[in-house]
Amino acid sequence: MIEWSGRPSNSTLRGSLCRDRHLLLLFLCCVAVAVAWPRGQKVADSIEVANFLVDAAAVGAGELVALTALFVVIQRFRDDVLLTARDDWLLAAASFPIALASLHVASLAMAAVGLSFSFRKDARLAAAGQLLLALASYETFGPLLFRLILPLALAFEASLVGHLLSLFGDFARDGDMIVASNGHAIFIEVPCSSFHNLTFSMLLCLSLLTIEKLTISRSDVPLFLAMAGITIVFNLTRIGLMAQSGAYYEFWHDGLGVKLYSIGLMGALVATYLLVRPSPVPGT
Repeated sequence: MIEWSGRPSNSTLRGSLCRDRHLLLLFLCCVAVAVAWPRGQKVADSIEVANFLVDAAAVGAGELVALTALFVVIQRFRDDVLLTARDDWLLAAASFPIALASLHVASLAMAAVGLSFSFRKDARLAAAGQLLLALASYETFGPLLFRLILPLALAFEASLVGHLLSLFGDFARDGDMIVASNGHAIFIEVPCSSFHNLTFSMLLCLSLLTIEKLTISRSDVPLFLAMAGITIVFNLTRIGLMAQSGAYYEFWHDGLGVKLYSIGLMGALVATYLLVRPSPVPGT
């Protein structure tokens, strides 16, 4: 005979009311709102239909893949009970700033949940935590770090672009400015830096690996390095093209070249992932 204590256990409540995956899916909805809201406001301000459909998607590609990876991981929870009562309170407390506050405050809440989950023994819970940390870093902590090293990062990238362009023509570098022999000059500013695209490629790589095999290992390091290298090559190539002339600058900075660059980079990153990723172990 089983003695009734008068208080249902956490697993009993999970079985009668909802599953862990349901709670995490609700939390994921809050995360999606926090990520989409800033861009959604820009979309709402767009007047032209073409801009609405093409130039201002509510969620970026990296964020969309990361949210998809989180959804896939949470679905793998099935009906298993992995969360404690403390986890439930943490998710509830984090959901309010994530859904209602600014993206930076939401990133702090995502990071708190991510840190709590990342070192759990269950691979699914750890993967969800790592994805939350990566997403928070992509949105807030990565750009903040970049601001701290901004002068050094831009100077290094300008130097690298200047040396590469000198191999193909008469170009000079003056600080963060690249000057062509025809007098055309460009400044390498924050939006042109490789840093943002690097954080995107790292988030994309982590998300795809998590979807495919859930866990990340040392054997995946060459894949991360390869995708980072492809990103830097694409970005330096675009800067080099913009440095050629005013017409080239308009095309690759404000015109069709922006979309071509984005599509080409995404295609190259996915191709690199498919070619370089470690072969899955048979039977896993």
